[in-house]
Amino acid sequence: MLKILVYIFCVISVGASSFFAEGAACEAVNSCKCGREVRVYGSGTALKLTDYKDIIPIKNLTQNKALPGEILRTRLFYQGHADFSVAFLEKDRQPLQNDIVFQTMISYGAGLHESSMFLTNIVEKPWSENHPRCDRLLNQPGKWETFEARPIDVVINKDYNLILWYLGDEIGNKPFMSCYHPNVGKVQYIAFNGWDVNHVRYLVDCVY
Repeated sequence: MLKILVYIFCVISVGASSFFAEGAACEAVNSCKCGREVRVYGSGTALKLTDYKDIIPIKNLTQNKALPGEILRTRLFYQGHADFSVAFLEKDRQPLQNDIVFQTMISYGAGLHESSMFLTNIVEKPWSENHPRCDRLLNQPGKWETFEARPIDVVINKDYNLILWYLGDEIGNKPFMSCYHPNVGKVQYIAFNGWDVNHVRYLVDCVY
């Protein structure tokens, strides 16, 4: 545990200097200097998560600034209503029951279903409160916008089995959400989805 705390402190220190530089909101992929855009279009008819879109090998991300012991260290931008929903997968497919999945869902508002959480398996559909999770925040103030893309950074460390998210004006400080799990080191892909009632946009593989 002490090693994990020391590592998080080091990540914060690096972030304050170079990695977590201040990011401005942007309207286009080029203005954010991002390698690709992912749009998730829901049908607008069902309160459920869509299938994963653009399952991308982490090794193919050109702006992955992973340090020794890390799988991923990168910035992306999100635009749209909640939920922000990004998953790290073991395999290049829509997950099966025993696949390793770490899904981050960030939403805002009040009430049980307006929380942000780290799910360790999201294969079961529809989503339920019985999904195992390693982090959860309730009643968060809204930070997403439909008219501009907002930055969010992620670090995956395989040595300490940690996934760390840094959000908006908290970039360079403590993680907004984190997950410790022994299977973190097995993830190889990043994927995107959202609630079926929303249309959202992710800008991925961004320069910072």
